[in-house]
Amino acid sequence: TQQPGNDDLHRPIECTKPGLGLKLFMVLAAMGEAGLGAYIERQFALTAQVYEYLQGLPDFCGPVKPQSNILCFEAKGAGDAPLALRDRLLARGNYYVSTAVLNGQRYLRLTLNNPATTLDEIKGLVREIRELVGGDTP
Repeated sequence: TQQPGNDDLHRPIECTKPGLGLKLFMVLAAMGEAGLGAYIERQFALTAQVYEYLQGLPDFCGPVKPQSNILCFEAKGAGDAPLALRDRLLARGNYYVSTAVLNGQRYLRLTLNNPATTLDEIKGLVREIRELVGGDTP
């Protein structure tokens, strides 16, 4: 029986909270299973492409090849200051980059979720990081 004030809580989609299940349901309703699968594959492929791009630059590298849409990397000229670099990037407001610690070292971290993101945006991020680090590498 339905409890007063609980609306549809007696029929939740299985998740830790009904609101989280609703978000998933709305995405599936809008995109369908094939659309959601294509989105995930695109983001994973873009992340792999970004990794390869960064690996080809003399002043950037990634510690591990990504297996999802999350990529850790470092700007070699930044030295031991990835947090400060992240803060300066955020202050400019053009890119959102977080950090993560892997094997005791802190790296810049991208999570590629936006379906409109392309390699061109990443190239812009690289240019901005180079400006902040003071590097003149092309």
